[in-house]
Amino acid sequence: MQQPAPAPAAPATPSGGAPSGAQGELVGTTRAARDGTGAVLDAADGARSADDDARVAGGRAAFVALNVVGGSAVLASYVLWLGNPSNDAGALWGSIGGAGRALYTVSMLAAAAGYFAFAPFLLRHGDRASSGFHRVNLLLTLVLLPSALWMPIAFEYLDAPSQGLWIAMRTGLLITGLASAGIVHAVWSVDAAARGRARRLAIAGALAFTFQTLVLDALVWPRCFPAGPP
Repeated sequence: MQQPAPAPAAPATPSGGAPSGAQGELVGTTRAARDGTGAVLDAADGARSADDDARVAGGRAAFVALNVVGGSAVLASYVLWLGNPSNDAGALWGSIGGAGRALYTVSMLAAAAGYFAFAPFLLRHGDRASSGFHRVNLLLTLVLLPSALWMPIAFEYLDAPSQGLWIAMRTGLLITGLASAGIVHAVWSVDAAARGRARRLAIAGALAFTFQTLVLDALVWPRCFPAGPP
């Protein structure tokens, strides 16, 4: 009697060894996709870092330009209007005299020194302050622009007092003072990585500057100005 032929053996499947052709292609495709995704993410991070660097560099350049142009405008207003023989510089003191003038003089010197304490600090670390250089440069503009206009407006008021000029003077001084207080906050908000002696000096300088601009200039001086509001 003839024995039935044995059934053909099933093809062996890989187990624990190298993947089959189809599996290998799948693994290779997965790895390539993962590597491609990583490359895309790395490129995005690099582009974002480059954008951040460009934004910080632009903020620093604007900060320097504001100090050069705005600071020059403030100094020019003092030189031109105080140097004009027809202007009575002493009239700007109003009723302030003696000890009051001494206090003002010391405070003005401290404020000038304070400016040179916080300005370099913000130039270096302004990107780490609250809202970055955008806010710092806005505050600096609000300090320097009204400061450059104060001297011409004050002498114009002395020559021809008017309610509009009085309001313009008071408003400019108040804007400068409040913006100075904002600079104190900006210096204070710089993150811990930049904290140290330079930050403490910058805060002290900003406080001295704010005492002059907000307390003495915006609040005390108008009460002592000779004519007062018409």
